[in-house]
Amino acid sequence: MSTLTLAISAELGQFELTIDRQIPLDGIIGLFGHSGSGKSSVLKAIAGVQSPVTGSIWLDECQLQNSAQNYHLAPHKRRIVGVFQHDNLFEHVNVYDNLMFGRKRLKRAQLDAQAIIDAAGLTALLNKPIHLLSGGEKQRVALVQALLSEPKLLLLDEPMTALDRKSKTQLIKLIKSLWQLTQTPMIYVSHDINEIQAMCATMYVMEQGRIINHGHTDK
Repeated sequence: MSTLTLAISAELGQFELTIDRQIPLDGIIGLFGHSGSGKSSVLKAIAGVQSPVTGSIWLDECQLQNSAQNYHLAPHKRRIVGVFQHDNLFEHVNVYDNLMFGRKRLKRAQLDAQAIIDAAGLTALLNKPIHLLSGGEKQRVALVQALLSEPKLLLLDEPMTALDRKSKTQLIKLIKSLWQLTQTPMIYVSHDINEIQAMCATMYVMEQGRIINHGHTDK
């Protein structure tokens, strides 16, 4: 089981982001809070794109940041990948080429790509242009693209905001099944408590830039 250790602070407009936690990445971890509570800023700090952030960040034995030592591991070297509200897919290539984008950079792939593609129900869509996909299909492609790059940590930042209820239900089931298949550590951010409870075994609650509570969900 991986562990994320955060001891960070950052100015976020009207309040300060202050996190001092060791988070066991056991299952899918939920990060819940109302809009503007600092959830996305935490993910950006972990990914190395929130600036400025002071303090230290560790993922297992890998140091990602230590401002006291003026150390900041570049985002592209962290092997941390994000899936967001709006996909960042390449419109000019098909589904297969999008899925393989990050995977081509791996020196030695370990996950079974075809098994993941099949589990996501994308096999029949591999030759389809991205612009012909529905919103739910695009998010499935974005999720599998991220997993096939075999990240050490997958950050899911409100990936269902633009989806209808049916697509949300399907994506929740898919994320859970792909976690079981790949065991990739995941942090899922949402302001929707129902999404968190449906997907995550453990959740952390944020308010005004701080984690104010954490515990097991009801599921």
